[in-house]
Amino acid sequence: MIRNATLVFCLALGLSLPGCATKSVPLREQGELQGKVYLVGNDPFTQLALGIDERNYVVLLCSPEIDKYLRGHQGELAKVTYDGTSQVPEGQAVRVKVAEVVKE
Repeated sequence: MIRNATLVFCLALGLSLPGCATKSVPLREQGELQGKVYLVGNDPFTQLALGIDERNYVVLLCSPEIDKYLRGHQGELAKVTYDGTSQVPEGQAVRVKVAEVVKE
């Protein structure tokens, strides 16, 4: 009986996990992205990220000036122009050249 319960639990867990996974956003080497500005990570190691949709975000690697500007606009819609991509521990990242807040 316990063996059957364990089997059912493992099967249910295995079927539910793929629904929690996120697909990575396909990125070109340069381009534009639009989404909401968020912080990811824990203090004092937070990083800016752009929420592309409800399940995907891209980490933003930017100059101190752009970083300060975007941190002041957390939760707002922004458009960024980037000129390079890379992988960081938090996921995909883009090197931001220009950022602007977009009025919704």
